[in-house]
Amino acid sequence: MTEEPDEKLLKIAQVVAASADRLNGFLKRVENSPLWKKVIFVALLLLMHLAISLYSKDFGWLSAGGGLITILGLLAIFSEAYFSSLDTDKMKVYLEGTPEIVRDFGSFWGEYTPDSEKAAKLNERRSQFIERYRNVWFYLLVTILGTLIWAYSSFLNSVFFPVSEFTANQT
Repeated sequence: MTEEPDEKLLKIAQVVAASADRLNGFLKRVENSPLWKKVIFVALLLLMHLAISLYSKDFGWLSAGGGLITILGLLAIFSEAYFSSLDTDKMKVYLEGTPEIVRDFGSFWGEYTPDSEKAAKLNERRSQFIERYRNVWFYLLVTILGTLIWAYSSFLNSVFFPVSEFTANQT
């Protein structure tokens, strides 16, 4: 009683689709959580890997934690750019789909000053954009920090746990 290859592919596709839905739901929950919870999570992850490194006397564990933090930062940036539809949100910041600021910098036609109704609408759109993408700086910082930890923390082994000449000659 073997399954047909098409049925196997269908089941695999269903599992992949369900997993993508779960990942999307998880990313939405993380995106809607406050910044301080994200900072605490990253700090706890780093402290856990630091404790394992000190206990095992191997900073390779801290390096592994840096890799995880880099992946988390990249996933967060991806979720902000992809799931939040950054391209369409950028265009909503402008009134007519083109940047008004282009006309503000001493152009031939002079400064663009929208009337009070358009200015209020523009300010509302811009504040919504800023609110929606307020954590991107943190995600970039986490990605850079994780990459630096990932790359350089294993060098701490020679600083904190140096190999003496006696044990080096025994091997």
